[in-house]
Amino acid sequence: MISSRCQQYDRPDQARAYSQFRPDPPKELVEVVIGYLEQEVPDPFGLAVDVGCGTGQSTLALASYFRSVLGCDVSKFQIMEAALCRKATNVQYR
Repeated sequence: MISSRCQQYDRPDQARAYSQFRPDPPKELVEVVIGYLEQEVPDPFGLAVDVGCGTGQSTLALASYFRSVLGCDVSKFQIMEAALCRKATNVQYR
């Protein structure tokens, strides 16, 4: 069960609008994150988990750097929108 605050994002219309109007993360930000991982983590390219992934903008941005990426969100409609619009063979949404 999700809280009433979270329920405002658990609607099909909200998920579509979020997907349409939320910008993708800047490429520079993704490069900074990957650069940090390359320096600090022995094998950073196994699994990435995007908690609170919404409609998957950041999840998909990580897909080309990791063998597997898992996007998680409490909203089933956000997850459905992510799975519909932001696909990659190494990405799953739950």
